[in-house]
Amino acid sequence: MHKLEIKQTGLTLTFPESIAECSREQYLMFTDLNFKFFTGLISFSELKVQLLYKLLDMKRKVNLKKQSEEAAQVAENIWRISELLESFYELKIFKGKKARAVQLDHIDNHLKIIEVGDQKWHGPKAALANISFGQYLAANDAFHDFHSAKDVEFLDLLVAHLYVPEDEQYNPKLVDQRLVAVTQIDVAVKYGVCLFFQACQQWIATNNALDIGGGHLVDLTVLFKKSESNTTGVPGIGLKSTLYDLAETQVFGDLNQTAAHNLFEILVFLVTKHHEAEKLKRDAKSKRTAGIR
Repeated sequence: MHKLEIKQTGLTLTFPESIAECSREQYLMFTDLNFKFFTGLISFSELKVQLLYKLLDMKRKVNLKKQSEEAAQVAENIWRISELLESFYELKIFKGKKARAVQLDHIDNHLKIIEVGDQKWHGPKAALANISFGQYLAANDAFHDFHSAKDVEFLDLLVAHLYVPEDEQYNPKLVDQRLVAVTQIDVAVKYGVCLFFQACQQWIATNNALDIGGGHLVDLTVLFKKSESNTTGVPGIGLKSTLYDLAETQVFGDLNQTAAHNLFEILVFLVTKHHEAEKLKRDAKSKRTAGIR
């Protein structure tokens, strides 16, 4: 937490320095402003200043647009303090240029339940632990389409795939039906779902020691490849073709049964098959080498 001490009044204020430290309400303040920044509605400086006011629950009593010594002093103080909110971001290199990216250091879902009209819809658990492989594939498509087009239509689709009404199970055939209701949700909530999904993707793609119990650790990174054309910063694999390949083997059943299987069970299985394939390659190479000698 950032701590701000005001000597004149003896008041000490605290505010989060990362998404992980945000309450649900603070997280939505952040996602609302970050969506505006992402879509070019406000500058990064405006984002930080507005976020500071919201996190500290402050109201402007001085007109900062007026030319006065008091306004200038207030503006300078606010700007200096707002610089602390750089902690929400990290600098990344994309195509040789520096770019700010949200520091995705959280895999807990700030928005476990969202209100849609008079209903409560339930979303994924931390790290997407409870979603199906097919659900992930569909959400992943919507996520990448949103980053490519910056169209809220794809945010709606992402939410419709990840959230279901209370006491219901995910059914891809009902997604279009739910889309009408999703359009009514505040964009801060929808973008908050997007950032959570991206954080989980990043965690999965960079996880080289997934604990599956019994002292066994699995390296998921062998499944993911980096790409210069990927604007999300999250490596990916050809998951759609993988779904069809798995369905052909009938290991998890037919296409629908495979899609309904838990995401992490599928990923762990794919890692096992990857290592088996690599071993076959090494064995074949060793035999060829031995034959030459």
